[in-house]
Amino acid sequence: MTKEQYCRMTGRLRSNPKLVRGLHIINRGCTMLVMLSYPLFLCMSAYFGDENLIMQIVVPFVGFVSLTFIRRLINRRRPYEVFESEPVISKDTKGKSFPSRHVFSAYMIAITLLISSQTIWGVILLAAATVIAVVRVISGVHFIGDVIAGAAWAVITAAAGFKAAVLCGICSGWLCIS
Repeated sequence: MTKEQYCRMTGRLRSNPKLVRGLHIINRGCTMLVMLSYPLFLCMSAYFGDENLIMQIVVPFVGFVSLTFIRRLINRRRPYEVFESEPVISKDTKGKSFPSRHVFSAYMIAITLLISSQTIWGVILLAAATVIAVVRVISGVHFIGDVIAGAAWAVITAAAGFKAAVLCGICSGWLCIS
């Protein structure tokens, strides 16, 4: 993305206060939906005695910690830093743009629910995660590659983590990823 492309994309949004407000609401709403769903899901798993509860905690945790380490190691600057502009949604973090931790977390939670519960809720959360990814790019907080890498890391760590757990006999049931 060039500076001109970035300024054109974010400038259109900035010139319309209703769009800016809408992006804020969508970003917060989707983020809260995903982030509140996870502890609720874990509580329900605990209440119903789900034998896979530990892996529903461990796999996302390991993915999150590894992604955080990778981000710090790479320490890629954010679009608003590179192009010396204000992001459309509030953000003042310097660096640590690649991979997107917001997008990783949203996708990891959605995938965990999808794999574990086989309900429509996982699909809804996947849609919310995709909206979060789009909003983070068009508002100038992340580059496209940042959100793609965040989503990909969620898929890779979820598949590897849950498959390893099944192979080791740590969890069972629908978590068997073929």
